[in-house]
Order: sequence, then structure tokens, then C-alpha cells
Amino acid sequence: MEQDDARGRVSRQLLMFLLAGVVVVVGGLGAGVVFGRVNPVGAARAQLGNLVAFEGDLDTPGLDPDADERDDAAPTSGQPRGTVRCGATSAPVDLDDLRASVAGGIVVVQYRPEDMDAADLADLAALTQRHADAILIAPSPDLGDPVVVTGWLRRMVADSPPVPQVDSFVTAFGGLGPVDGGCSRSFS
Repeated sequence: MEQDDARGRVSRQLLMFLLAGVVVVVGGLGAGVVFGRVNPVGAARAQLGNLVAFEGDLDTPGLDPDADERDDAAPTSGQPRGTVRCGATSAPVDLDDLRASVAGGIVVVQYRPEDMDAADLADLAALTQRHADAILIAPSPDLGDPVVVTGWLRRMVADSPPVPQVDSFVTAFGGLGPVDGGCSRSFS
């Protein structure tokens, strides 16, 4: 009889131990789901998928003098000789300022003026409210595509302003340039 009581106690203790383990595991998983945070950069990069081209070499990050020759209209790297700019402007931005801006981590959205209507421009300009110090929006009549979005060593092209993708691009790649500092909103 004592042996049966001992086995019963061991069985109850084992059962209680297993139940406690289940509670801890389920509670931990529940807390992870309820209080877990999504990685916004990872989520943005996943949404963009293969829309973004990488233009560079991670072993030689960027201040590559040869990059100046790659794309005169929408650079993704090069010597940052100008002023880091952000905001929206209705005039083309100087090439040195474009290079400095992407080097400063600014995402540059350029568009061919003849391909945009007022609604497209308003949609793009709204992005400056969300990403005030991380985006520069400017026309560029010399672009080969209607819209080109560039960040440090990255490029995305489109036929129309893909506002959700631009938003994701800024989240994923804004702030990645090798030059620290703020940006100027003055375009004079």
C-alpha cells in the first residue's frame, strides 16, 4: 500500500511538472505572439523582394571614384562633394548634391516630369511627411525610366510612382550611407 502511495505521489509530481512545463511553453509562445515585435526593416526588404537592384561591393563600401561614371542621372554612390538634401523640390537637384544625399543615407526619388500628373506628385510629396529626414523627391528630365528610387548602393525603377514600395524602400534602405550628419531642406 505504501508503495502504491509513493508511486501515486511520484506520478502526481511528474504530472504537475509536465503541466507546469506546458504552461511555461504555451505562455511563452503566447507572450511572443502578443508582445512580439515585427522587424520593420526585414519586413520592408521582404516586401520589395527582387524589385531592388544592389549596385556595389560590400567589401569596398562606396566612396568609389569610378561610381561617378556609372549613372549621371540617378547615382547610388560616388564621392559626396555636395550638400545632403532632403524634402521635395520642383527643380532638378545638382548631381554632386544627389551623390552626397545618397552617401548621407537619404533615399532619392526622381521622376521624369512629363510622366507624372498632379495626383502622382501629391502621392510622392506625402512621403516627405512620413520620412521627413530620410527622403528627397525631385524631377529629373534626364532619367531613362519614369521613376528611379536610389539609396546607398541600391536602385529601384518603375513606370509610375509606386508609393507603397517607395515607403518600404525608405524603411529598408534609408540611413545606410557612409556619411553621417543631417540634411538640408534648402534648395536655393
